Amino acid sequence: MSSKIKMIVCTLLCTILISGCSKETGSFTKDKDVTLDVGYTKEEHFKQRYSALLEDDYPNFRVNVVSTKELLNPDTNPVQWVKENQVDLIYLPSELMDSFVQEGLLADIGPLIQKDDFDLERFVPSVIELTKTYGSGKIYGLPTNFYGSAIVYNKNLFEKYKIQYPEDQMTWESILWLSSRFPSTDSNNIKGISLKNTNLLDLILHIGQTSGLKAYDRQQQQVSFNGKSWIPIWENAIQAYTNGALDINADQNSYLTPFLAGERAMAVVSYDDYKRLEQEKLPFDWSTVTMPIDPAQADQSDSLRVPGFFVILNSSDDMDAAWELLKFFCSDDVARWEYRSDYGFSSLLDQVVSKFEDREKVTPFYKLSPKLDHDHDILPNELLTITQQTLDQILNHTLSVQEGLDSLQTKADQELKRMTPMD
Repeated sequence: MSSKIKMIVCTLLCTILISGCSKETGSFTKDKDVTLDVGYTKEEHFKQRYSALLEDDYPNFRVNVVSTKELLNPDTNPVQWVKENQVDLIYLPSELMDSFVQEGLLADIGPLIQKDDFDLERFVPSVIELTKTYGSGKIYGLPTNFYGSAIVYNKNLFEKYKIQYPEDQMTWESILWLSSRFPSTDSNNIKGISLKNTNLLDLILHIGQTSGLKAYDRQQQQVSFNGKSWIPIWENAIQAYTNGALDINADQNSYLTPFLAGERAMAVVSYDDYKRLEQEKLPFDWSTVTMPIDPAQADQSDSLRVPGFFVILNSSDDMDAAWELLKFFCSDDVARWEYRSDYGFSSLLDQVVSKFEDREKVTPFYKLSPKLDHDHDILPNELLTITQQTLDQILNHTLSVQEGLDSLQTKADQELKRMTPMD
């Protein structure tokens, strides 16, 4: 009798364990009838981007698209929006990730990734690193695409003038010096580098930002212009500018034209520029290197950007189906369908380029670790005007760089006091 009871107990325990394991690792069948509510910018955009492939892969998968346009309003409360819009999955702009994570609205998909042996090594490493940064080490969503910047260079021009190629992880000082080595005359129209900044001052402030400097601290209501670290930045940029080495052009329509014509040794390029470079049959050899870095953080760059993440809400009634849909968005099929679309580079390593031999040219766009810049405060117009006036005086040789920055510091302090209301 005792042995029979033991046998019955063992059988029951095994049944429970097997059923429990089956529930834990149950596979999702593609022909399953499912209805999910998905948050996306516009229903028509979602259909244009995904409907055809989704219908092929999941014929019984029905998606109700809920517009997330209201979320882009800074006055919208995330918690209230989720209560009023019971969505399972949402495409969340990256600037909203922090607030949704802090409010505890998102599901940690780490356990789902582990359960399915979902291979994160298929993704661009820096993109996953950035994803974990948003989640303080956890993964609350996955990005399908990313944008980045790099420096493209004309190998033939460098060889013609016997100048060494640029390298990854150079500083802005080195890039500006390199650009100044190319002879710029009216006859050859050669310049060292094309830059997308609006003007020289914009470039100077951008270089300072890359180097971890803050000209303006809104929270502390402080300005800093004449510190020792700022002086060489102004001097190097001004020298390269006066030497005719810089082509500063913020017009996207004409920006890349001089480089394509073989008249620029280097150019800062975006994803859209890279698409054009791929399409053009250029009469010279070219390659790319990473954007300039802060020497204090040489392995990091703030040029990589993720526009948004597909995330699952904690309130979802069908977590498994939402996870299945998220995996679909991150699939090779979708990445191939969207290749070189307006959405940016694919986050999947094998889909970043269609030809393996081109991988070397695109790697600088994502090679470095990502750096989120939460501390960058835009210079108010009043201070921007004073700063531009100072730069004009320096360019006109009315003041030296040191004299100009000392004067600017005094004037900016006075203007900031005038702008700040008294308690």
